[in-house]
Amino acid sequence: MAMLATILITLFYGVESGILAGGLSLAIHLYRTSRPHAALVGRVPDSEHFRNIERHRAEVDERLAILCIDESLYFANSRYLEDTVLELLSLASIGASCNHIEPGMPFLRMSGLPSRDREDV
Repeated sequence: MAMLATILITLFYGVESGILAGGLSLAIHLYRTSRPHAALVGRVPDSEHFRNIERHRAEVDERLAILCIDESLYFANSRYLEDTVLELLSLASIGASCNHIEPGMPFLRMSGLPSRDREDV
């Protein structure tokens, strides 16, 4: 959508306006992808599937916190994901407001990441 708008603005208003529109679309993209969806997941009973524990009835192991990240990891969202993991670990260590997490092993489920990104983590 933003690409089409950039092309149309370039065609009808000129190159300078098209460059500004392209910069705006880049800023919008960075803003949207800087806070990816991350959810604690658990195993759906009697299956091998894992789902968000806030949306589905799922079994959770008290010794394990599985965090599913639904976006590619890159410079714009690395700090947000780091803060999310640290918050999860602090909740687990003090046991506050999250009665299904106890101190244990964090596990990141990064199936949304391209294989090259997973190798770099």
